[in-house]
Order: sequence, then C-alpha cells, then structure tokens
Amino acid sequence: MMLPVDFPDAPATSSPASDMLPITRALSDVYGQLSDGKLIFDFVTLPSYLRVGRESTTWGMTSWGSGRGDTYVADIVRELDPQVNFTGVDVLVVMAPPTIRSNQVALSPAMPYPAQAPLRTDEKSIFSSTMTGADAWGNPMTIVHEFGHLLGWLDTYVLPYRSGPYENGHQYTGKWDFMGYAWTRGTVGWHRFWQGWLEDAEVLCANGAGEFTATLAPLGDTGKSPELLLLRGASGKLVGVEVRRPAAMDTFVTTATQGVLVYTIDASVGTGKGPLRVQGLSLSISDYFSNAPLKPGQSISVDGWMISVTGSGATGDSVRATR
Repeated sequence: MMLPVDFPDAPATSSPASDMLPITRALSDVYGQLSDGKLIFDFVTLPSYLRVGRESTTWGMTSWGSGRGDTYVADIVRELDPQVNFTGVDVLVVMAPPTIRSNQVALSPAMPYPAQAPLRTDEKSIFSSTMTGADAWGNPMTIVHEFGHLLGWLDTYVLPYRSGPYENGHQYTGKWDFMGYAWTRGTVGWHRFWQGWLEDAEVLCANGAGEFTATLAPLGDTGKSPELLLLRGASGKLVGVEVRRPAAMDTFVTTATQGVLVYTIDASVGTGKGPLRVQGLSLSISDYFSNAPLKPGQSISVDGWMISVTGSGATGDSVRATR
C-alpha cells in the first residue's frame, strides 16, 4: 500500500495515483527483471492524500541520517488507522507528496520489523515498511534500494560515511550493486541467489580445494546456464564470480568494462561495514570500480583462490579457479 499523507507545512498538489507512478514503475521493472518475473507487486493507494495533524518537521528528519523513520511511520499509522483499512497489506510505503522538501523530511529509510514487534494496525500486523522523503522523489531507485532492505539485503556502501569525496562512500562495491550505489540498476548474483531468483542449475559451488572450470553466462541471462560461481575461501568466507555485460539492469556496464566480476561475501559483517567487497586488478573509486571485471588472460588471487579468465564468447566467459 502506498499510504498518501501530507502535512500542514507540505500540502499535496496532485493525486496519489499519479504521484506514485515513478516509484511503483521502478519497483515493478527492476525487481520483475531481477527475479525473472518471480516477484510481482500489487499496488494499492487511496483516492486522495490524508492530512497529518503535525508538521512534517516534527520527527526531526530534516537532514540525511537524522530523526527516526520508525517513529514517523508508527505515529502516522496510529493517527490515520481509523481512516484506513490495512487488510491484505504486506508492505507499507508512507508516501509524503513530491512537494516535500529535504529540510522537512530528507530521507526514506526502510523498516523491516522484528517478528516480536511488528507495526500494528486495527486490521493486521505489518512487518515491512518504508517511506518517501525528498530523496525518493529525486530518484525512484531510492525506494528500490530501500525495498532491498525489506528482502534482508544490507547496505554495501560505507557507514558511517563522514567526509571526503562522495565516491569514497562507495569503496566496497562501487556501482556494481544498488545496495551500495542506490542509483544504479544492477545487483550482484549473490542477492539474486539469496532470494531464489537464481535456480540451482544457475549456481555452481566449490566448497573445498581443487581446480574447477566453468563457463558462466552473463548475469541475467534468460536461459538456465550457470551464471554464478561461489567458492569457499581459505578464510571460510565466500567468493562470488559472475559475468557482467551491458543489459537493461546493467546500464553502468559498457563493452569496454564488461567481464568477470569477483567479490567477497562475509556474512559476519554488518550493514555498511563491507559484507560484499568487489575485487579487481585495477580498482579506482573515482570511476566507481568500473574497470574491476577481469578480461581474458587476466587472473586474480582472492582468499586462497587463483581465479583466471580463460576465454570469452557470445554465450559467456570461461573461468578457472584453483586453490
């Protein structure tokens, strides 16, 4: 449900049905393609905005990282619950209007509620919510990123990011994953595998030492060929290997930068601390690791594995992994 709300200091000037379209289209498009049609959204909204009795600045979300989104959502739901039927709602998006300014509600955090403390309404308990601050109206991929948190995905950018050039906050995954750089459209194969969007036949696993060879189809290929190779590293952590090429979900990739992307996966590391880290022979944060993928003839050593690209063709790239 897109729950449309406005405020005395931020009145809506248009209809919820038209305002929601950029966000709902982005969610349906990105997740529909990433999941190969397995994830389908059924959006509902109300015919008009509901006025909240307090000003938008009440919750202190007037700059990035300030205030409490969970309190904001809970307070608004509590106030408007008598006017709204939440029957059948699995995910709630509290939708402030596009007129909201960054010095009123700056950000759009996600709230995945624990099983013992859901968001309670008169009709049912809700376990997933997010909201639209000013950043959501600047780029609808903001809510695509936040929905990733509702699937259980962590931030793969740097938290807390304190100072320096903007790109420094993206030194774990660059633009290769929208949980790290929200305005890119692609995401790593590990996230797709986690959700069951990559089937068993599309994922190869090497749990011990040895030499393994495989030809990997580009990530997002519509066939059932292997697209992701997972290697158990010497440390016990995982190494992901996949092929990234220009595609609808990988507009960041060019023919010059395409190739075999290698990254580490550390489930012991929390959000914003580098649970995923892109590896490469040439990692320049100034171009968001665009040249990280390996080309034919190149090799890299990661967590005890020597990973080499032995060929590339129309159907994918051939790799050899040795430990």
